[in-house]
Parts: sequence; C-alpha cells; structure tokens
Amino acid sequence: MERALYGVGFDPFAAGFEADPYPVYRQLRTRAPVHKMLRGPWLVTRYADCEAILRDARFSADERHLPAFVQLQAKLVRRQILSPEEAGRAPSLLRLDPPEHTRQRRFVSRYFTPRRIDQLRAPLEQLAELRMRRARERGSMDVIRELAQPLPFLAIATALGIPESDRGQLRAWSDELVLTLGPTTLDTRRRSIESQRSFRAYLRPLVRARAQDPGDDLVSELVRARDLRDPQAEHEVLETCTLLLVAGHETTSNWIGNSIGALLTHPEQLAWLRTHPERTGEALEELLRFDPPVQLTSRIALEDVVLSKRKIRRGDEVVLVLGAANRDPEVYPDPDSLDLSRNPERQLSFGAGIHFCLGASLARLEAEIALNAWLRHANHVTLMGPVERRTGMVLRGLRELRGHWPEARSDA
Repeated sequence: MERALYGVGFDPFAAGFEADPYPVYRQLRTRAPVHKMLRGPWLVTRYADCEAILRDARFSADERHLPAFVQLQAKLVRRQILSPEEAGRAPSLLRLDPPEHTRQRRFVSRYFTPRRIDQLRAPLEQLAELRMRRARERGSMDVIRELAQPLPFLAIATALGIPESDRGQLRAWSDELVLTLGPTTLDTRRRSIESQRSFRAYLRPLVRARAQDPGDDLVSELVRARDLRDPQAEHEVLETCTLLLVAGHETTSNWIGNSIGALLTHPEQLAWLRTHPERTGEALEELLRFDPPVQLTSRIALEDVVLSKRKIRRGDEVVLVLGAANRDPEVYPDPDSLDLSRNPERQLSFGAGIHFCLGASLARLEAEIALNAWLRHANHVTLMGPVERRTGMVLRGLRELRGHWPEARSDA
C-alpha cells in the first residue's frame, strides 16, 4: 500500500502492524487526523470526527455512490467470480441508506426484543459452564475454539432456527464467508462466494417453509410481512440472514477472545475484576474500547464536506478507524491503558447513528456470560505459548488463545 502524505507512514502490511496497530493509529490521529492516502480513501482517526460522520446524512453507507470508475474496477473483478444475477443484487442492510435501510432494519429489529434475548440466557449459560468445566478437568483449553466461538454461534443458529444436525455445516460456511474481510485473492473470494451460494441454497427452502408455517425465529420474523413471490423480497431475506450469520457470530467471538486475551496479559486488571465481579458489564465495555473486534468501517461523501480544514469531495470514500477513535485522549484519559474501573459509555465499537449495531444487547449478553464462566473456573490460568492473531484490517481477533491450569497434571 502507498505511503501517505505529510510524512505519516501507514502500511497495514508492515511487520508488527497486526500484532499492535495502535501506535500507528496514534501517529495518524496526532499528525494527520483527517488523512488522504495517495491513491485511496481518507482515513479518519479522531473520535469526534468518526462519530459525526456516522451520524451525518451527507455520508452514505451505500458503495453504489462511489465514482463510476471505482465501481467499474470492482465490477471487472466481480465478473470473474459472480454470475450476472449475483452481480446485480442490491447490497445488504449494512450498506444501505434510508429509506431502504429504514424499511429493512424495521423487520430485523422486531426480533431483537428483550424477551427473546433473555430466552437465550439459560442455554448460553449451560454451554459456557459445560465448556469451562471440561476444560478445567482437562487442565488446558483453547479459549477461542472452546468458549469464544461456540456461544455466539449457538445464539445465531438458534435465532435462525437452524436444526442442531445442520449446525456443523453452518459453522463451516461462516468461516468461509468472512474471508473477504481480510487480505483477499481471487481464490479466497471464490471460496467465500461459493459458501454464500451454498448457504443461500440451504436457506431458501427454510425461508419458504417459514412463510407457510411461521415460528418464533428470526427467519419467520423476516418473512412475516413479505410476499416471497417477489424475487427481491426473497433476496432481502437471504441477504439479511447471511449478514447476521457473519455479524452475529464473528464479531462477538472476537470480542470475547480479545477480552480474555487482554486480561491474561494485564494481570493487575484481572485481579481488580476478580475483586469487583459486579462490574463485569462495565469491564467488558472497557475491553471493547481497548481492543475492538471491528477496527474500521467506511462511508462515501454525497457532497463536498470540509472536515478539520480538509476538503472531502463528493464520491470520496472515508474510512473511519474505530480502533483509533476509541483511544482518543480527548475522550479517554490515558487511552492506551486498560482501566476496567472506567465506564467508557461512548465507545464506538457498536457504531453510532442509524447503523448502530442491531444485536448489541445480544452481544453484550453473550460476552458477559462467557467472561463470568471463565472467571469462575479460570483461577490462576496462565498463557500457553504466544497469542496468535488472525489476519486482516477490518476484523481484529485471535486465532488461538491457549490457557493452562497450573494445578493440572503435567501430562493432562
């Protein structure tokens, strides 16, 4: 990637960046908080600017507002892996503006009620307790594979009404769908598209069955007020389910893994939390601020806008670096320190404005259950080996996080 202007180097492929991008973010925020790449988007790193753009109707989430030549370049790539029908589909809810965004979000939000979320508490607590008991008896665990991933996956599979016998395949599709959020090649894009096709093919008869005989799941809520004889209506349902599979599983898994990883590398904060268990909810907000699972999002300017004395032109893409905004010293004193006693209510990890995360309440429930179960069973757990991070700028998470109970047998 090109080096940036103003003497500020920004290279996400540089050695060490993925392990700790925050010093680079701090440099950008200090020297060039609204910063144009030589041949690329603007990077915005201050909290106030990121929050303002997320709430500003002059900035669109819809990538169809990018300049025609940029869209043409993307189309040339997509033609190699997509059919004409796939290439012409409307974007998902995540990349829509009002009034379409408002209409589709209304259907989804009907599912995420306090009653439905609370119904998931008991099965999630049972799963977390089971996983932690087994790990403690064995004397070691991979926190990611055994705790951080299973809980959010159970929640989204239950929400979609996926039978237990099919959930292994669902998990495999989810793993492939996120490939395009990291460094991509044509091969990884093809694999992701093939998984999307398979998932949609699996969902289609399920969607039609729910239209005839609705249940209490999310798919039923999405089809309740739609006429599925309209191909666009069916596409919307399938696209929304695909989005929720990725957003509802991957991001919360990373939040849980990042949080436990941070506690294991900040023993003084872990000790504080053990003496203040009633503060777990607030602690999770600080952990989310400190190392968010979603590092950035983007918008497109619909008109010329001046931001911090820099002129962003209509059609320019603006990348909001949420990981940098969450460490802005104008908002958080000593922002590079993990301080579980603070309550960072305004952190931007769930976004802001009309695209604020629909599943935030469910994600908070999953993270709290996972962390409480880990705290109950993981006294004196120590790290086994180095922390292995996943690749990619958008999502930040751990590939593996192995812990060891010192009282366990050496051959356990």
